[in-house]
Amino acid sequence: MTENHAAFLPFCGAAVIVICVTDNIMSSNPRAFEQQVDFARDVWRKIYDAKSIAGIPAIMLLVSSDAAGQAYANAMPDFPALVLINDYTTKALANAVRVLFG
Repeated sequence: MTENHAAFLPFCGAAVIVICVTDNIMSSNPRAFEQQVDFARDVWRKIYDAKSIAGIPAIMLLVSSDAAGQAYANAMPDFPALVLINDYTTKALANAVRVLFG
């Protein structure tokens, strides 16, 4: 996580972290999942450790375009709020928002 990311956290009402493990991402960078999870853990840790933002809601969107999505989700038991979606398109993201927020 960069200092820029951390600087925005005290001003947010919620944090949504997106991890994208679609075929095109994983084929171009085999370590993409690990790198994104490290980033997500840094954000979660920052939220937990900072008294001013310790109570903000945080959710992770895991984008996976294949059957391995559930395996990726299972590899992250330390994230209590995780939503698995199958595409990183406007339609898929809008559907996730509707499910989460009505």
